[in-house]
Amino acid sequence: MAAQQPIGGSYVPESTRMQGPQPFRTLPVLNIQLGPSPSDPTTPLSLQMEVVIPQSSSPCPVVVFTPGFLLNSSLYRSYAAHLASWGYTVVLWDLSDVLDDTLTCAYMKQVIDTCQRDPRVQQHCDISRLLLMGHSRGAKLSCLIAEQDRRVQGLALVDPVDNSSFGPRGVGYPSALPALRSRPLPVLVIGAALNTDVVPPEANWKQFRAAAAAGGSLVWELVLKGSSHLQFLDKQLPLFAMFSNNGPTPDAIVRQVTQASMVTFTQLAVCPAAAYTGSQIKGLLTLESQALSQLAPLDYALHNVERLQTAAAAYQAQTASTTGSNSSSQYRPYASSSSSKASSPGPSGNRPKPVQASYSQLMGMRVGELKRLLQEHGVESSDCFEKEELVKRVLQRCTLAT
Repeated sequence: MAAQQPIGGSYVPESTRMQGPQPFRTLPVLNIQLGPSPSDPTTPLSLQMEVVIPQSSSPCPVVVFTPGFLLNSSLYRSYAAHLASWGYTVVLWDLSDVLDDTLTCAYMKQVIDTCQRDPRVQQHCDISRLLLMGHSRGAKLSCLIAEQDRRVQGLALVDPVDNSSFGPRGVGYPSALPALRSRPLPVLVIGAALNTDVVPPEANWKQFRAAAAAGGSLVWELVLKGSSHLQFLDKQLPLFAMFSNNGPTPDAIVRQVTQASMVTFTQLAVCPAAAYTGSQIKGLLTLESQALSQLAPLDYALHNVERLQTAAAAYQAQTASTTGSNSSSQYRPYASSSSSKASSPGPSGNRPKPVQASYSQLMGMRVGELKRLLQEHGVESSDCFEKEELVKRVLQRCTLAT
């Protein structure tokens, strides 16, 4: 298949195992002060964003990559470099404090907003083609955001972990599985077969794959038979290595397979550079899976490929989005939106604007005001019995563009 002009890089079978053709560079790090930390008001909270951009005269598709629990985004720089070389603007980000999932998602929304609005980065970002990628807990957070933020067009989940002993289900720690079932999107799920020393079976990649497939998502599942949970990192950390043993597949090969599959999946299912039909995508992903299996022992499966919008319509819609209005002609992989959830409109019939208040500002509001705010956004609050629960519900459901 001949390579074509890239929209986020053109698909070339098997060559995605190598670095792409585009030069890239890293912008000056953005440090954004967010006020007092919700976990400790005496400690300031800050957001750090490292943005890697390809050499391009026009905005590029955006990848927001979220690190795993207690892991710094610098451990995933090879992923940013690889994706940028194939034509994607990649954002690595960190918070200065460890917060629960709900609060972290609220600040993750600010990362996306910064890409769209901040003059230091917006010229490099085509936010209408937004992908969320993440490892471990970062994959879970990406799923939670994707349900609520309609700007998200695809997911790549690297050995995802749902609720576990580090983040048991409860207030501030919702399961990501209902989110995956509620909104169909192209989803790449990469599992580490030897992750059972740190990831319980009831929270592992199999649960994410099953939930996404049940929700009608196109799912490409790759399972690395010889990899453990932490072999996806750019370097091993001695402290974490005490809890997780490496498998026989070398770390460099684990990363190579993972990064190659990310590019392939994105180019075919999310930002296509040609008019592929669903059957063509199925055939190409099968061929790529077989090629990657020559690098490392793996299993693969495809689900719901027939649900993907036909190639001509998808490609035409995406092409239009690069020349017309980003808001009205975004590329949508699925033709039907009947299964997508949206907040109820306000009394006037128009959706209320997203809430811009911070955690500390919301905590300063009365309980009645918080409940009215939730009601205006069509969000139930009868199950919230504490003020902090109301605040977290506002941050989770009312601050994200839907």
